[in-house]
Amino acid sequence: MNILGLGIDLVENSRIESLYNRFGEHFLKKIYREAELSYCFSMANPIPHLAARFAAKEAAIKALGSPVAHWKDIEVASRKNSPPTLFFYGNLSKLCLARGVSSVYLSFTHTPLASSAVVILGG
Repeated sequence: MNILGLGIDLVENSRIESLYNRFGEHFLKKIYREAELSYCFSMANPIPHLAARFAAKEAAIKALGSPVAHWKDIEVASRKNSPPTLFFYGNLSKLCLARGVSSVYLSFTHTPLASSAVVILGG
C-alpha cells in the first residue's frame, strides 16, 4: 500500500458544544449525516462523540488536500465490534477515485476536554 494522504486534527469539545448551543439543529444538519447524529445522540454525552467526528472530517479533508469540502460528503461510520471508518460522497468520492484511494484508515479519541483524529488514505 502507498500512503496517498495523511491528516490529523484536534478540536476542543467546548468549541463543538458552543456551536451546537448557538446554532442548534442548523449546525448539526450542516456538518453531520443522519447516521452520525443517531450514533452520537445515543450516548449519555453526545458532545465528545460529535467533536471526534468533526475532527475526523477535518483530518480527512487535510489528507485529501481538498481546500473546500461539504462536511456531509464525509461520513464517520461506527459499527459494533469494528473499527470506525470513513465514507466519501459527492465530489469527495470523485476526488478519491481520481487520486486512486482504495483504503481509508481512521483513528480517533476523545477526553472530556478535547477530541482528536488521524486519517490515512492508501492506494
